Amino acid sequence: MTSLATSLGALPIALSLGAASTSRIPLGIVVVGGILFSLILTLFVIPAV
Repeated sequence: MTSLATSLGALPIALSLGAASTSRIPLGIVVVGGILFSLILTLFVIPAV
């Protein structure tokens, strides 16, 4: 639940529009993707191992 809230909170950075958004969009994508990847890793892969 915390990871989901954090990734949804960082989602506006990944979807931002405007003049300065060209440098922020890759950062937002990496943050959201990393949090979602760690969420899936923690919920499914680690317990299976």
